[in-house]
Amino acid sequence: MRIPRALLLGFFLSTPAGAQIMVEPSSTVGTRALQIETSLTHSRKETLRSWSTPTLVRLGIGEALELRAESDLWVREASGANTHTGVADLSVGLKWTATVGQPGLSLLLHTNLPTGSHQWQREGVHPSLRGILEWNLAAGAHLGIMPGVERSGMVDGVETTGFLGLALGKGWGKRFRTFLELELYHIAGSGTGGNTGNWNAGGTYLLG
Repeated sequence: MRIPRALLLGFFLSTPAGAQIMVEPSSTVGTRALQIETSLTHSRKETLRSWSTPTLVRLGIGEALELRAESDLWVREASGANTHTGVADLSVGLKWTATVGQPGLSLLLHTNLPTGSHQWQREGVHPSLRGILEWNLAAGAHLGIMPGVERSGMVDGVETTGFLGLALGKGWGKRFRTFLELELYHIAGSGTGGNTGNWNAGGTYLLG
């Protein structure tokens, strides 16, 4: 049986430099559908400039359930005369659409695996649980909220942190959309790094 396929391209601007959470739609791709989402991101903080190619592969194993694999893939950082290039860690998981309508609700269970280059490899395995709430607004706009929690097992102990994403997007036809996003990707006490976040803006285009 032929598997439906789609390729989604995106471009993003992020400041300051940091991890991206990307508040995604609450829907799944559908039974036997394969979708590949890839993008180019650039961020900077003072003299540090970063580039990466976040990529997400989604395979539907039911109307409300999908398998997922994602990574920033190629990563490059430059600060003055120092430049580092390599491959980021891989994250695998599941997405389940619990409800459709207003709002749509989905749950994502992911695990980050230490498979990347030394410069970007995180210590240990990092399971995370995220929820997505999405409202469709007037004129093709939509609002998304994504709270979550991540548990990190490291040599010096276990750390649990929260994160939160807020996104406002708008569709410009069936293929192109733009968005503005606020990400708090590390919510914790001052003893474990405090709160860290950034703004993102960008767009996506569906090729087929």
